[in-house]
Amino acid sequence: MEFTPLQLTQLALLASAYAVNVVGNAQQIGHLRTLPWIETEDDPARFRTFARIQMYLTIGMMAFALPALILIFIDRSPATLAQRAILILPYVGMFFFGYFGKKRETRIQDPARCAEPLRPEFLRLCEAWKKKLLPDF
Repeated sequence: MEFTPLQLTQLALLASAYAVNVVGNAQQIGHLRTLPWIETEDDPARFRTFARIQMYLTIGMMAFALPALILIFIDRSPATLAQRAILILPYVGMFFFGYFGKKRETRIQDPARCAEPLRPEFLRLCEAWKKKLLPDF
């Protein structure tokens, strides 16, 4: 089974997107373990750093995954069913990574995790994380 240079590029981009996704998911899991509650004055700064990194990782993942997806439609070379499966099935895994990552993000951004005096800052950071491409904090 031989792949064209375009197909190999797609696989390399997907592998890079997976790597970024694994790092982001591992950081989310670690964040929930190390900072289950935002209750001290230092916790918002730690959350701010975490949210900023998550936003940059999202940009990085999109920078790899979107071109790989575009290559599916550009590539017109003949391919066997097995080759097509190898090129398309990784997107199924990416979907599940995204699904479980979003569920974890929802838990991380839950206002109930935050002490009342720190909640306005926490909500502002969460809103920026959800709505903006780049961090402004």
